Amino acid sequence: PLTWALTSILIALCSTCLGVLIAGIVRSENQVSGISNVLLWVAGFLGGAIFPPFIIQKLPVLNVLSRMVPQSYATTAYYDILTRGKGLADVWLNLVVLLAFSALFFIVGASRFKFE
Repeated sequence: PLTWALTSILIALCSTCLGVLIAGIVRSENQVSGISNVLLWVAGFLGGAIFPPFIIQKLPVLNVLSRMVPQSYATTAYYDILTRGKGLADVWLNLVVLLAFSALFFIVGASRFKFE
């Protein structure tokens, strides 16, 4: 349960930081919906939220692209925890990558955000 809770917290943090990134790159409220929809659908597809990760990993191009989105690491961590019974020692790398994505999203989003 501790590993699942930590994974859930890091996924929520990554999602929040992605929101900061989106807020930092859009120029109007109307763009938020369009950009976030495109980003989340594409990342969800590549990350294994729409098709199982083992299918995406069999296709070389999609396998490489899937490693560029945080959803891939979140899906893999949840799959390992919930279906394979793995613990923190087994999924720690996925959690570190989620934390790195969170930091990247926050830094880029905060630096581009216009405080008025």
